[in-house]
Amino acid sequence: DSIPYETKRLFYEPRFLEMCKKYEETEGKGQEFQAKEELTLENVREKGIGAFDEQEVFRFCSHVVRDTNYKEDEFLTHLCFALFGLGQYDKATLMYLANWYCGATDDMKKLWAVLKDYEIPSYKIGERIITQMVFSENLFDEEKIFEDYYLSDNTYFRLKQAYLAYVAREYLVFGRETKRCVFDIIANECEQGEELPDICKAALLKYFSRQSFSADYEPVLHQVLREMCERQLVFPFYLNYDEAWLRELQLYDKSMVFYQGEPGSSVELYYKMRRGGREELGYHKETLLPVFENLYVKQFVLYDDEHVSYYFQETRGKKVTASEKAVLDGRKKTAAGKYGRINALIRMSPASRKKMMAVFEEDERMADRMFKIY
Repeated sequence: DSIPYETKRLFYEPRFLEMCKKYEETEGKGQEFQAKEELTLENVREKGIGAFDEQEVFRFCSHVVRDTNYKEDEFLTHLCFALFGLGQYDKATLMYLANWYCGATDDMKKLWAVLKDYEIPSYKIGERIITQMVFSENLFDEEKIFEDYYLSDNTYFRLKQAYLAYVAREYLVFGRETKRCVFDIIANECEQGEELPDICKAALLKYFSRQSFSADYEPVLHQVLREMCERQLVFPFYLNYDEAWLRELQLYDKSMVFYQGEPGSSVELYYKMRRGGREELGYHKETLLPVFENLYVKQFVLYDDEHVSYYFQETRGKKVTASEKAVLDGRKKTAAGKYGRINALIRMSPASRKKMMAVFEEDERMADRMFKIY
């Protein structure tokens, strides 16, 4: 700023444009240029979108979409999505893409998010996203998309079952973090009496064994728990449910050990009992059958003065691995039922125990008369 200077215009645009215009008129180049650069799908296909004004191409595509009544055209779909990536879209091109676009999962998810903002039906693009994810077995941040698809009333039941089964397996077997809306959907399916794989029901019970739930969920969870126990598909997390449910299903007196092995391996349980102050000398060996895939569960009925020392041994080919030794305690908080009363007898003094045994024997005789096994 301290140095004085002058500016002089060396190029006068209007004058240059007038010269060009006269040249076009004398040589006939203007009409040839206009015909050559006419905006059509074929010209855009040949020269690329960069050879034309972006705004004009967008308006042209929107016009074509409406004129053809949203009829599918492969290149038009490509062009509309390319413009979408440049931020050029309106309701017409969005509705067209929602009907026909199928591409990379990440691109479809971006399109789905914009469709939701514009309140345009997105169940078709949602179905393609979920199908592609399940087929590739590569799910990420898809729960809200599936929830929206599920609530659209246009759900294909095969895809619904496939997604729920896959997500439930990932959650139960591999510990995948899954949002609550998925388990709300599983609960609703069970309540409606829809057929679902057992893995979905097991995942449902595992999730709500760790979460609080309203009274509305109690009937469906109670029913699902009953069905799983009838099929002998029992997991340790069942013991977190209401004591009355466990007494009904004869689980209140059970203690369980759980092991997750590698796929394709065999698992053996080694255990020995300790009653009072006496412990067995050797370990019992039992080959376990998986409850599901590579998940193993063993049930015990233990009294207050009993403990089980145990460890697992896993064999996969020639490789044998053993888990750390652990102890399973038989102490139960509840005094209900036959085993609860026997546990109470263990803690009593000899005099009180003798009196309680007489009461127990009388109750047993009464129960035999009142309740018949058919």
